[in-house]
This record gives sequence, C-alpha cells and structure tokens, in this order.
Amino acid sequence: MRFKNIPLDYVTLGLSLLALIFDIVGLFAGPWWTHTGRVGQSLFGITSHRVCQFSCVDKTVLVIEGGKEFILTVRGFEVLGLIFMLIGTILTVLAVILRTRPIHTAIVYIHGAAAIFIVFGIFIFVGYHGQLGRGLDGDGSIQFPFALTVIGGLLCIATSVVSGLTLRKHLITFTGDDDEDELETQ
Repeated sequence: MRFKNIPLDYVTLGLSLLALIFDIVGLFAGPWWTHTGRVGQSLFGITSHRVCQFSCVDKTVLVIEGGKEFILTVRGFEVLGLIFMLIGTILTVLAVILRTRPIHTAIVYIHGAAAIFIVFGIFIFVGYHGQLGRGLDGDGSIQFPFALTVIGGLLCIATSVVSGLTLRKHLITFTGDDDEDELETQ
C-alpha cells in the first residue's frame, strides 16, 4: 500500500529536520548552565562539567557525585531522545520516498518517544539545576543552548502530532490505487 505524497508529508519532514537541528545545536553548542566565581567559571553541558570552588576541576561525562546524580539522568534522557530523533528523521525521509503505511505509523511513535525523552530530561534539569551551584558563591544561570534544546523538544512534539495527522489524512483519502497513477505515467 503506497500513499501519494501530500503537503503534510513535507511539513513533517521539515519539522523533523528543524527539531533535529535545534536539538543537536542545543546539546553540543555550549554549556546549559554557568556560574562565574572568584576562582573561575563553573559550567554544565551535555559533554562537560566543570566545578570551580577552590580550584577548577573538570569532571568526566559519567562522574556521579553525591547529590548530583541527576546529571547522568539528564544526559541519558537527552542522548536517548537524540537517538530516537535521528531514527525518526531517517524514517521521515524514507516515508517521503517509499510512502508506505508502516513507516508513517513508526514516525508517529518514534518522534513521540524522542519528545518524551527530551522533555523528561529538560524537566529533570529544570528541577535540579539549583544543585549545580551548591557550595559556590551565588547562583548560576541557564544559557541559550538549553533554550535551543527546549525548542527542539517542542518541535519534536509538533512533528509527532503532524505526522499523526498526516497518517490519518492518508488513511482517509486512500483509494487503493494511489500508486497506479505513477505506474501508468512511467
């Protein structure tokens, strides 16, 4: 069963690509949180964590420190969300090319799963980011890459919804001979 491409297919593809771009830039462009103190600048990002209390210490990605276990959880959720989003974007490209129902159905669920992981990671970070500044003078501030990740997560939700509407429209308008027109013109 092959569907004809409709404008919503291309909207889904565009949203998927935008969500992927915003998420990648948000995760890897820089730190999500910074704090400037007397010793130096403390920061937290998906790939880095520096604490400057008495001296600056760079932590590895997998360091689990007492009271800051949420860091690993945030990183895990965001990486899983990115993986699902990559798979969803590949499937979206395939859906435009192959135009089959199983791929369209998978897009809805894969982007939904990506959105859930990304949004959970964002909620955990927002809930616990105050602990990053524990032991430091003053509070830190959330930086723009975090906002880009939030936008990427929201676009991923939108992609899932639009792809669901696209599948619904395909199923309602499918006549059983959508691919016959293409075969006759070849």
